[in-house]
Amino acid sequence: MLYDTLKNILEGFNTKQNIQKISKALKENAELEASPNVTEFAESLKMMIGELIAQACEMAGLVYQHHCVEGRSMAETASVMNTDEKTLWLMTQYYDLKNAEKESKDYNHYVTQAT
Repeated sequence: MLYDTLKNILEGFNTKQNIQKISKALKENAELEASPNVTEFAESLKMMIGELIAQACEMAGLVYQHHCVEGRSMAETASVMNTDEKTLWLMTQYYDLKNAEKESKDYNHYVTQAT
């Protein structure tokens, strides 16, 4: 019911009055308790998202170590991490771009200091 109410309100969501309607609908339903199934699902989803974030951070750290610090190619990095190059492409491009920006700033700083 709350979903349908919000959906109807959002269809014409362009006035301050509609914002007040949404606020009122949320306040009216705020004291309702979620079923145990919904609570369990929300907790499971939080844990899954946390795990995915942790894995992404670990992977980014490994890519940085192998590709940026050790200077391995994307193919070598992918083989060390037992994954394909397509998976690592975005991260290596990001680190390559950041490294190029840093080198450009360092060069500009050096040229400014020399003159």
